[in-house]
This record gives sequence, C-alpha cells and structure tokens, in this order.
Amino acid sequence: MERAIKYGDAIFETIRVSDGQIPLLEGHFARLKKSMVLLGYEVPDTWDIDFFKTAILSVAPRNARVRFTVARSAGGLYLPTNHAPQYTVEATEMTSATPEWLLKGLAVGVAQRVRLPIDDFSGVKTLNAPRYVQAAIEAQQQGWDDAFLLNSEGRICEAISSNVFWWKKGVLHTVPLSEGCVAGVLRGYLMHHCGHRVVEQAVSPEALLQADEIFLTNAIRGIGPVAHFMDMKLECYQTQALWNVIEHLFGGKNADAKTF
Repeated sequence: MERAIKYGDAIFETIRVSDGQIPLLEGHFARLKKSMVLLGYEVPDTWDIDFFKTAILSVAPRNARVRFTVARSAGGLYLPTNHAPQYTVEATEMTSATPEWLLKGLAVGVAQRVRLPIDDFSGVKTLNAPRYVQAAIEAQQQGWDDAFLLNSEGRICEAISSNVFWWKKGVLHTVPLSEGCVAGVLRGYLMHHCGHRVVEQAVSPEALLQADEIFLTNAIRGIGPVAHFMDMKLECYQTQALWNVIEHLFGGKNADAKTF
C-alpha cells in the first residue's frame, strides 16, 4: 500500500454485510471494476465478483461495515512503474443487519470552506479525502449532522458520505453525476429500481429550499431523511414510504419482497 500512502493512488468500497450477505453486491463490484479500469490498473482476470465476495466474507462478521481498498503496487514516483493492484479488507462488526430509520431526521447545512472539482475522476471513491474531512469538521462545529458540499460551480454536489435526493411536487430528483458527485451504489439502485422515475437535475442551495422533502443515501446508512436544512423544517412521509419499500435490500421486514 506504499502508493496509497505517498500519492493517494488507491480506491475503496465501503460495504455493508447484513446477515452474512452483501446487499448491492453487483453494484459495488461494478463500480470498483470501472474505477480500476479508469485509473489504469492492470486487473487480473481472477478478480471477478466471486473473488470480491469471498475476500469480503472471509473476514467480515455476520453484520459488518467493510472497507475494501485497492491500491496500485509500489514502483515509480508520480509516474508508476507497476500497474498491478493489491487489496486490503477491513471489517468492523455492527449490531444490526438493517440500518435504523432515523426518527428525528438529520440537520444539514452547506459547507462553506469546501468546493469539489468536476472532472473524469469525480465519481471515483479515492483516498483523496481532505475536503470531506474538513466538511465533517465544519458540520460538527456548526452543530449539523451532515453537510452539503458544493462543486466548483457553486451548486450542491453531495453530502459528506452520501448522495442527495429530494422530492418536489411528488417527483423524485437527484444530483446528476456530471455535477461531480460520487457514483453511489444505492443511488444507482434507486435510479433503476425504486418504483419512481428519477429526474437528474443540477440544484443550487437556494433551489433546494423549494423541495418538499430531502434525503441522503449510502450503502451503510441506507436512507437518511433530512429534517432541517438551513432554516427550513422538512417532512419525510414520501421518503419513509420509499424506505419501507427498499428496506428488504438489507434484510429488513420486507426481506421477501421482490426487486422491482
């Protein structure tokens, strides 16, 4: 992992293991493989989805948060001389298979010290995270649970570790990947399987104030409803109904429901 430390030349997946299963396994593997190809790693043919799954479940407790990190092998300075990938797996036990619905919701503000770039690598989960660290520190200082990060154009990009969705007049919206946000795995699932048409739309903080409901998504927390944004208090009726439908992904009460 020498290049990960020296140059941040590494990517990672954060994965939830629920009752010994990996929800959204296909999405995690597809994103990881796409990222390795984009960064020019020479991916062995043996690194298929079964390899990925076995590597995770061999170290993870039955319910766990797993970090799967892939780095380019040592060699070279900024210009690498060895493009073979190497990986590590870290697992932290969790007390529950299913994410808890946040009854009080989240208080979210807009980070002022951070701007995220927009380029070909924006959607990749790399180890280059100082901006997210600073946004988390700012959120804590302001008494927020999370923060929206703006892109270089001053529009909302994503939250600290989540994608952003909102409801407006019964229509579900999310930030497009062209705005620089990470290509979230749960985001991708909702785009195609949530039972609602999802409109991708760039949005400013001021325009987001016109939303009826706002929520955040990631593969660990699932759906996190936003109860307070700036001076606005929000409801979460449509968001909770959506969570009730997709909770089965994590082994929840609708575990026998079919993926639509």
